[in-house]
Amino acid sequence: MAMARTVVVTPQALEGIAATPGSELLLASDAAAFASAVCQALAHPQAGLGRAARARVEADYGWSAKLAPLLALLAEAPAAPAAARDSPGAKAASPATTFALSKEPR
Repeated sequence: MAMARTVVVTPQALEGIAATPGSELLLASDAAAFASAVCQALAHPQAGLGRAARARVEADYGWSAKLAPLLALLAEAPAAPAAARDSPGAKAASPATTFALSKEPR
């Protein structure tokens, strides 16, 4: 889905995905239906299905969607006490600018 390609899933796989069968992915409940859906998707590609799948992934699972609740929470956090803000070495920054993602080397 994230690669804007047609995806065929089983009902079990769909349980963990917020997607609409038929418009964002194809649903097949048994082996014969799955094989048929894959053959149909290969024989008659539907670019719109892949684009809709990609849009769903970006909207529901992209960084902006996943970080929005955290940034909202940080924006609502009470300000630091004046003593902490005015201490030497304290930097003025909003919670959104102080939040950073880093990846530790393994």
